[in-house]
Amino acid sequence: MFPLNFLYLDKLMVMFRNIIKFSPWKSPLFVRDSYRKALKVIDSCENDKHLEATSRYLNNFLSIQSEYIGEGHYEADEYVMNAYKRLRERYSIKKKLLLNE
Repeated sequence: MFPLNFLYLDKLMVMFRNIIKFSPWKSPLFVRDSYRKALKVIDSCENDKHLEATSRYLNNFLSIQSEYIGEGHYEADEYVMNAYKRLRERYSIKKKLLLNE
């Protein structure tokens, strides 16, 4: 077993924090592409299992696009929240269509 080099681990942690701080996930292009992908996921639903997975996907969309502020609370800008609301509306329409068939 190799001995742990704590200096190396500290450098890795600093590097990881810098990646998170300046991540491409905050880019408007990433938000747009994620939104388009979520629309495709919603449109591809065919049964109730797909609906459950899509709901989790939408929750993940919001958690990735927002910032964790502590104790299970997240903060997102208005653009992301509007996109999430539109996705949820589209999801509810798709859910009504599938459950009424």
